[in-house]
Amino acid sequence: MTHGLAVFNVGICRLLRGEPEQALALIDRAIESGWIETWTMRRARHVLYGGRAFCLAVLGRLEEAQRDQDRALHTCPTAQRGTLVSGDALLVARAGQHAALLDACPEWAQLAAQSGRPPQQRTLAVLKALALQATGAEGSAVSEALAEAPALDPGRVDHLAVRWPALAEFLQERQLAARADS
Repeated sequence: MTHGLAVFNVGICRLLRGEPEQALALIDRAIESGWIETWTMRRARHVLYGGRAFCLAVLGRLEEAQRDQDRALHTCPTAQRGTLVSGDALLVARAGQHAALLDACPEWAQLAAQSGRPPQQRTLAVLKALALQATGAEGSAVSEALAEAPALDPGRVDHLAVRWPALAEFLQERQLAARADS
């Protein structure tokens, strides 16, 4: 049996490289390996299903993503809830529910900060900035939202925009996309 954790981690790496289809296949393989049913992983199912939901959301498969996100939330210990906020935000943003995202941002930002994971905070800040721009907020508000993101260098969130032209354009406008010639 393939070690599910290694397969899952390779899947996440593929997602971050902008290869969500390959990432999803690897995460599915990790889930199907039976590794999730081990004693250790039963307490961390939310990680696998949250990762799968995130991949599906990046691909624009929102109904499937919502099912997996709900499953992840159902199995997630309260203390680890912050690990799933970027998935929540991505689902809401991809659905074009900008006002709902902005309403939830204060709570999600607090949870993301408690998680201690910069990628969660980075994703949330970028999606908040996109929602602010979409709702007609002034440019300074958008810039302030982006300033909340830790280590937001060009290319750090390109994986979110693989199948999302509006976000890809936003990142290009803000000079946050990786250069095509690099």
